[in-house]
Amino acid sequence: MVSLIRNGSRSLYITSKKINTLVDFLVTNLEAEEMDIQVIQDRSKEYQTVIFIANALANTSDENTPIRAFLILQEPICVLSKLVTNNANNMIETVQPSANFIIMRASGDLNRVLKEIQKDIGGELISYNQYISHDKSDSIIIGLTKKPLSKGIILNDFNDNFLLVKGEYGKIKSELRMQALSYLNIGIDNKDWNEIEIRIYDIYGAYKLHYDRMMEVFEDLDIGLVLGESWSKDYPKALLSVQVYRVRFFTFEEPAELKRILFGLEHLEDGTRIVDYDVYYENHKVSWNKNLLRKKKADRQDEAIIARNELFAKLSQDTLEEIEELEKEIVKTRY
Repeated sequence: MVSLIRNGSRSLYITSKKINTLVDFLVTNLEAEEMDIQVIQDRSKEYQTVIFIANALANTSDENTPIRAFLILQEPICVLSKLVTNNANNMIETVQPSANFIIMRASGDLNRVLKEIQKDIGGELISYNQYISHDKSDSIIIGLTKKPLSKGIILNDFNDNFLLVKGEYGKIKSELRMQALSYLNIGIDNKDWNEIEIRIYDIYGAYKLHYDRMMEVFEDLDIGLVLGESWSKDYPKALLSVQVYRVRFFTFEEPAELKRILFGLEHLEDGTRIVDYDVYYENHKVSWNKNLLRKKKADRQDEAIIARNELFAKLSQDTLEEIEELEKEIVKTRY
């Protein structure tokens, strides 16, 4: 299932009169890594902690503005416990948890989606710089991205505006989760979705590898959601049954376009066919050559290589590398 909502990393804002002592403790005892304030969110993930340090001796109106930032690969509660326990030399003046950070996946016009969320739950739109300077633990920050939430999200992946809201974190996140699909539809102008059934068949039984390969592509292209999965039987010939893995997929792509994507995945780079991805729409099988106009009698292998090349040209380098590794594992199952 493609996720539409998850938590972001949590931050701790610390003021200190002994910044060098505090930094030494973070690096030595918590294996903290110092990063630029403007890019640290690119490296942080869910259940990790970002530390922002401000100078408690500063005598300016913006004395709480962070001057250094550190990433720790532990949850905030663990980090906070160690800081409090080891503060005998008063290296910490104050410590304040950041606002809870919720990341939501959306498509299309992200500003339109954010304003719809604002209309439903209130709040104010803020910039990233306002976000990293906001140290109110009773607040919630909502950021929108078009990227799959299963992968690392960097700052450039987010919409420029974030939504700052007040309220009970659990209640607001629950409301957002229930409405996530509706917000997704708003971003694409409520375009009609198509419910597609994909049947995966492999005589060698490498179903999980083929499923993972397919999902790498779907998530990279951001073309829909998995509604359900199950094992079933298909009957390619009379009295002959084969095991297939069925995936119900919700997409705004046309069935023929989805079939073309999967058709390109049925073959390796050299044209070797390694799997069947049958596509059904409204109980009818979508043919691989339904919209081919290049020639009257198209060669399946040649067309598959063309479809594969067209598809791979649209994919990110990370996805291409993942597919390459999966295809190596698939080839191993052939022998």
